[in-house]
Amino acid sequence: MEWYNPWPTWEPATSEAESIWAGLGAGDPNSNTDELVQDGYKQAQYWYAGTLDQQEVAWYEIYPQEHEVDLDGFSAYYGEELTNFVAYDAASGWAEFEMCGDVDAGCVWAEQQVEGSVGNQAEWIVERPTHTTLGSTRYPSLPQTAPIWIRYPQAYQSDGVTGGDAVGLNPSAWKMLNCGDNTLMAAPDTLTADGFHVTWHNRGTSDDPDSPACGF
Repeated sequence: MEWYNPWPTWEPATSEAESIWAGLGAGDPNSNTDELVQDGYKQAQYWYAGTLDQQEVAWYEIYPQEHEVDLDGFSAYYGEELTNFVAYDAASGWAEFEMCGDVDAGCVWAEQQVEGSVGNQAEWIVERPTHTTLGSTRYPSLPQTAPIWIRYPQAYQSDGVTGGDAVGLNPSAWKMLNCGDNTLMAAPDTLTADGFHVTWHNRGTSDDPDSPACGF
C-alpha cells in the first residue's frame, strides 16, 4: 500500500504516537497458529522529566512472536510518499518486510523466520493507540493530523494470482474508540480502486490511564 507521510501537530509537553502499517494474519496472542506479520512507519513524541524526544522510524513485527524491530537507515520527509510490502511464504516459513520512500529515503528490507504459521487475513491500518507507555508511565497519545489517504491496498496469496485490490476483496471497515466510547478515528470512507481515506478525531486525552474501565 502507499500513503503520504503525515505532518503531525504535536501538543507541547506531551507524549503522543501514531503508526500506519499493513499486515498479514490475525496475531492471536494465545497461539502461534495465526501469527501477524506487519511493517509500517511510526511517528512518536516522548516527553519525560522535562526532556523532549521525537522519533520517526520504519519497523516490522511478528506478533506475538516478538515486539517491533526498527528498520534502521530509513527516514522520510513529511509529505513524502511511502510504500510498504509484507510477504509470507508458507512453504519456507519466512516473512519478508520492505519500506520505501519516493524522495531520498530509498528502501529498507528485512526477512525473518516465523515460528508458527500465518493465516489468510490481510489488513491495512492507521493506528492511534490510546496511550503511549514510557517506562512504567502511560501518557495520552494520538496527534492530530489531516485525513490520511491509504492508496492502492492490495493482497495476494503466494500464487501471485489469487487476491487483488482491496476493493475486490470486500474487507471490513473499523473505527477506533476510547474507553469512554468516544470516536478517536472514524471508520474509513468508501473503498475504491484508489484506496480509502481515514479521518482523525479526538486525541484520547479523556481516558484516565488508571481507570479500571480502560483495562489498566
